[in-house]
Amino acid sequence: MDEYTKTSVDSNDILLKDDVLNNHEEEKPQLEEPRLERTMGMFSGVIHTYNAHQSSCSATHVQRQLTSYCGIFSAPAGILMSVGSVGMSLMLWVIGAVYSIIGVMAFIELGAMLPRSGGEKEYLNYAYRKPKRLAPFMFTMSYMFLTNTSSSSADAHATASVNFTSNGMHVSMCSCCLFSPLVYSISRYNALTKTHVCIRLTSLQHFSAGKRNANPWVERGIGVAVNTTICLLHAWSAKWGLRINNTMSFLKIIMLIFVCLTGLIAAAGGISGVTPIDAFSNAFEGTRRSGNEYAAAMLKVLYAYSGWNNATYIMDELKNPIRTLKVASISAISLLATLFMIANIAYFSVVPKEVLLGGAGGSSTNTIAGEFLVRIFGEKANIVMPLLIALSTFGCTSSMTYSGSRVMLEAAKEGYIPFSNFFGQVSSRHTPANILILYWVMTMLYMLAPPPGDAYNFVLNLCSYPMSIFFCLTIIGLMYLRYREPDTPRPFRSWMPLNVIFVLIALFMAIAPFVPPVVSDTPSIPYWVYPTCALGFLLLCVPVWHFRINVCRGLSRSLNARAYIQRHNLNPDDLTLDEIEEILEKENEEQMQRNREASAQFTQEKF
Repeated sequence: MDEYTKTSVDSNDILLKDDVLNNHEEEKPQLEEPRLERTMGMFSGVIHTYNAHQSSCSATHVQRQLTSYCGIFSAPAGILMSVGSVGMSLMLWVIGAVYSIIGVMAFIELGAMLPRSGGEKEYLNYAYRKPKRLAPFMFTMSYMFLTNTSSSSADAHATASVNFTSNGMHVSMCSCCLFSPLVYSISRYNALTKTHVCIRLTSLQHFSAGKRNANPWVERGIGVAVNTTICLLHAWSAKWGLRINNTMSFLKIIMLIFVCLTGLIAAAGGISGVTPIDAFSNAFEGTRRSGNEYAAAMLKVLYAYSGWNNATYIMDELKNPIRTLKVASISAISLLATLFMIANIAYFSVVPKEVLLGGAGGSSTNTIAGEFLVRIFGEKANIVMPLLIALSTFGCTSSMTYSGSRVMLEAAKEGYIPFSNFFGQVSSRHTPANILILYWVMTMLYMLAPPPGDAYNFVLNLCSYPMSIFFCLTIIGLMYLRYREPDTPRPFRSWMPLNVIFVLIALFMAIAPFVPPVVSDTPSIPYWVYPTCALGFLLLCVPVWHFRINVCRGLSRSLNARAYIQRHNLNPDDLTLDEIEEILEKENEEQMQRNREASAQFTQEKF
């Protein structure tokens, strides 16, 4: 025992000196604990970031039918319903693309400057030093309880239906955009026998006359099974999880390219039997002016684009962290924005606006992609469409399970979560198996608990709202760091005027939901309830933060702090919160240095 450790028991000298923290001469030899492996190269980074973009966007009431808007396959219809015109709808998609690209640039600057997993949690912690750990703690709680798991529950219960006449096809789909499972069913209603045969995955179930929807508890049960399978896969092998993610993402790209090319050919008159529609001569006819509805539409757009920051959550597993972050993020959002815009043009060139708004000649319960394919290939396309959306959502679920578990793992390592020593450990298979248990439990609770009805839309709006707040705080933090630390090395710099534009859009998204809408998507729930509840949740995080960090001394019990304390023979009860904070900063700096060295080594080996 060295002289500093002996004096640590003296009540008059409890405070740990800087030279003690920096003393590495008598560290005890420790067995290397399992770490997450660097398994992701450039291709996997691009594919993973693309795949993380949401397969599901939002839900809205149209003629008392609950319709699930699943990313680019259905979101354009919901956005059109909110703003009223094709031209304004396309403008919102352009604004969403610009907003996302600006965000990508800013997050690349932060990720290259602070290269470690955790995303916003790390950036908020670095920018907002006081109150200590409050900003990253609020983000972590919001990420765990609102942004991801709430959206899972909403999409797990949302049902999209495609109804036709006698002997027609009825498609029921239960999907999730982030963590919870995807379940879909294809069922055929026979008007003569008045029976309803439902093909759900590989099982057949018969329903009596008049039951046009499957038992929701059966769908939830299958959802539990699918979600459990995904969590077990990622707990068993990170490499196999990546293979599944890459395969699903590649299929999604092929599907979207097929839709784009088919629509452009149809718009040019190259498909017999399909009459191109001139949707752009009076593109802004019917445009609405309600700020609340524009905010709701933008939430749908941004939710479809969201995922562009996904590479920052997994930087510790990238073979060349800094370069992969740059290339993967920019490539994925550029590809996505291009395909999204072409797909929108293709949809509006084939499907009349009146059909999408629930008029004659179509069904308001049909997805825009479903209506699009039916008009080109006939009603048999409805057999294929649920499968396409199923694959898209399954891939997104798998990717977001992969990255979401990493954010929760980093939070556990720093003591934000109870039982952090257990949840913060990496398994012998180099996977976050322990935190996936908590991840699975939370997802199941959110998926099984909410009742049907307006609660779906409410929960989805609730989970979308905090995204804009934390994006805004992160970019403001970046601008503040430019002022506070102008000489800090930055391998990449975003353009400051664009960051200001990003903040203004984010502020609009935070304020506009308090403006009364013309038509609410939650008729039984006042429009102001979901932003108020979201802000109330964030305020509730303050006393929870004080109890966890200050009263329970969660930081001193974190895995990162305990590892340092054990290496240096220190007594955690003798350390103040400031000293624990310094220890965690040193651990973070060591991880960032490892990532910088990995990037440098990879570059040397490559060239």
